[in-house]
Amino acid sequence: MISKITWSEYWIAVVLCLIAYYLIVLLKYYGPQVKEFIFKQANNGSSSSLYDDSEADINELEDVVRDLRYAIFERAALPLDKTVILKQLKQRLSGYRGLGKPAFRVALNNQIILQAKEVCGLSISAAELNSTWDSEEYTGRDSVGG
Repeated sequence: MISKITWSEYWIAVVLCLIAYYLIVLLKYYGPQVKEFIFKQANNGSSSSLYDDSEADINELEDVVRDLRYAIFERAALPLDKTVILKQLKQRLSGYRGLGKPAFRVALNNQIILQAKEVCGLSISAAELNSTWDSEEYTGRDSVGG
């Protein structure tokens, strides 16, 4: 009888037995967590809280960029002084927690560079902005986490 079983049939049987074994162990030891996970996924549908949080962060970033354009760049007094603009940016962004997230920091820096060039004709580099955010007297440093 063993000679009639092919290797492929053998491996299929082994895989099915392993799947059944691990399902039993999973349900026996982690039953409540599995049920919670399944029902949580079913109740959430296609949206998840991670997606909602990132969408809120993106909306906050857009609001910050819009605020900076109108509050700083369009109201900049002539002649433009880069250090004054950088101090104003630092003060305006002191409570913005997005500076602690690398992707948002890069996006914000790019938008500031673009807005400064378009609106004021001022050339600001990413290195200057990063040194402004990383300076010790930056008041939002504690709220950002480092």
